[in-house]
Amino acid sequence: MSLRYALTDTFTLFADLANLTDETYVAYQGTTAMPTEVEQIGARYLFGIRFSY
Repeated sequence: MSLRYALTDTFTLFADLANLTDETYVAYQGTTAMPTEVEQIGARYLFGIRFSY
């Protein structure tokens, strides 16, 4: 999820949120009996202010 809010023409607040439900990523080869990749990354949050001129 990404959120942006322009405070002025030059300043923007932002939030980038990933894997909010902390799900495990699983990729399969053919069927669910053959997992090829399992990742537990966790939720990630990034907040900030952007400046442009």
